[in-house]
Amino acid sequence: MVEVFAGRTLVNKEGDLVDPEEALRNKVVGLYFSAGWCPPCRDFTPLLCDFYTELVEETEPPAQFEIVFISSDKSTEDMVEYYHDMHGDWLALPWTDPYK
Repeated sequence: MVEVFAGRTLVNKEGDLVDPEEALRNKVVGLYFSAGWCPPCRDFTPLLCDFYTELVEETEPPAQFEIVFISSDKSTEDMVEYYHDMHGDWLALPWTDPYK
């Protein structure tokens, strides 16, 4: 999965740039295509948060699993608001990246 993001940069919820090569190495990666304007997405996101938290933060040892959020929001501001308000502590492809 790392190859999918070769030459790209991901971000975390704090806005820090993250090297996908390092963050995704040897992990199962889920790609989460979602948007804050989408009612089914807003219903599903909390379930995904619980699943992610249980696997990665509450399991010993933590599961080798990561999610990359790929936004279909209408603006950077919309993406950031949705990402911060509803998403788990996973990674995202920047909204400005045309690769999405």
